[in-house]
Amino acid sequence: MNTQNNTQQPKPIFSYSWLAGIALSLTALSGAHAASTAAGLTSNVGYNEYSIAESIMETCREGNRCPDINIKYIDTSAPWINTVINQRVDNMVVNNALNQEDPIKGTIKKTQVQAAIDDFAKKQLTDMPKDSNLTYELDITPSYLGHIGITELFSIDNYAYLGGAHGMPYREYLVFDTQTKRQVTLDDMLLPKQKPRFEALAHDAYRKWVKTVTDDVASYESSWPFSLSNNVTFDTTGMRILYQPYDIAPYASGMPELHIPYSQLKGVIKAKYLPK
Repeated sequence: MNTQNNTQQPKPIFSYSWLAGIALSLTALSGAHAASTAAGLTSNVGYNEYSIAESIMETCREGNRCPDINIKYIDTSAPWINTVINQRVDNMVVNNALNQEDPIKGTIKKTQVQAAIDDFAKKQLTDMPKDSNLTYELDITPSYLGHIGITELFSIDNYAYLGGAHGMPYREYLVFDTQTKRQVTLDDMLLPKQKPRFEALAHDAYRKWVKTVTDDVASYESSWPFSLSNNVTFDTTGMRILYQPYDIAPYASGMPELHIPYSQLKGVIKAKYLPK
């Protein structure tokens, strides 16, 4: 029995194309179906060469104990974006405990990715009892969210199930500046010395979000205190701040997302990232 990934899919922000994969043991996004955006960026769908080693597949087939592994890559019309996103995906495969604060250190080789995939499959065989009907799952999917101003916006969803009551979802946003042709972080987008002001705005947004859960904000914050996440993106109305499960809420709350409208970001975020 495959575990179910109950996390919400990232919301499209503007013009977008969902990146649906072709079902193999592992899938990638490269060259079959193209979708264009208002900015002229295209994203394509296809598959890659990775597969679980046949010697491992033979063993897991015997007891119908093969893990469910889906690793997807992206192929847009901007190679510099592909490089950053796909290297991030490779990092997630090789180190599934990665979070968005962890930098990419060097280039991950294909042999490292293949070894990590094989190791994940082996864990299914060694960790799970032979009579278990549970299936390990690893699913990593990049998605194109849209184009806002000078930015191209993407996300990567990572879901891992290694037994137990539930799997662990993870999502991170990636923001690309089309003028400088590089990925930008929250710190890159903030004006000098404006981090405290931004954190105060985020804290206010947190309190508003808590009120959708309970009227007792003080009690909630004592159990699930506010912290600032650097996991941000834009939409048509402002900036979204994403939190992983257990960051500021219990697992059942999913991935809370705070929102700061553009009107509050003037003088805080660099003008080139604000609507004209």
